[in-house]
Amino acid sequence: MIVVDSREASKHKDIIEKLEQNGVSIERDTLSVGDFIVFGNEDWCFERKTPQDLRSSLLSERGWEQVKALADAREQGFKVAIILESGFIWDKDAGKPLRWETFLKRHPHLETNWYSLSFALAKWQIPIVQTKDAEGTAVFLKYIDESLGKSKEKKEYPMRQSFKRNMSLGEKRLYLLEPFGHETAKSIVNHWKDESIADIVYDTSSQYFCVPRFSKDIVSKRFEELRLQSGRRVGRVKAEEIYSVLFGD
Repeated sequence: MIVVDSREASKHKDIIEKLEQNGVSIERDTLSVGDFIVFGNEDWCFERKTPQDLRSSLLSERGWEQVKALADAREQGFKVAIILESGFIWDKDAGKPLRWETFLKRHPHLETNWYSLSFALAKWQIPIVQTKDAEGTAVFLKYIDESLGKSKEKKEYPMRQSFKRNMSLGEKRLYLLEPFGHETAKSIVNHWKDESIADIVYDTSSQYFCVPRFSKDIVSKRFEELRLQSGRRVGRVKAEEIYSVLFGD
């Protein structure tokens, strides 16, 4: 059986259709790690990279985060790999995919990012499987599904990367807040790195225990006005959602 990340199902539409046409059992669910998980006598988690995805990975932190998440999934007992389609990188200026050597010659400022990402893959021993295109990826996944056979028992798949006891306080806070988005979580942690949640919401200096320091509106506004690394603000809707999850309505 193959589980596909439901949030990315439209992106993988052609692959899913090809697999289902060939009798492969597909289940859609929310995955925080990888795009496909194949269950069998071994369980494999795959991250798919198209030429467009590869370009995005070089331009943001997303690629490194995905590599780290795959490494964490392996600690939970999964085999992991990246499916690299075509081996080309999409060049927005050229309007077409280019071989990585040509791409880096045209964009030398991204060369260090390319080597850094390559080293991360080597460091965490994450292999790359190259396919010719989306159709090739479908053929590969079908082969893996058939090769691994049926799982003897129903298994759970990782919804989040593993929590580690040796994380710093900031890393633990980041872990707990990341469901709201990595950029949002990082902004909150960096902004309140010297304050506890109690300091934000309660007047801890009061002689009375846990006297509310600020109303929901005021606390939500503090979240709302945080500026993200991209320059955007958290926004009112997400700010109220964060407050409700942390403190209740």
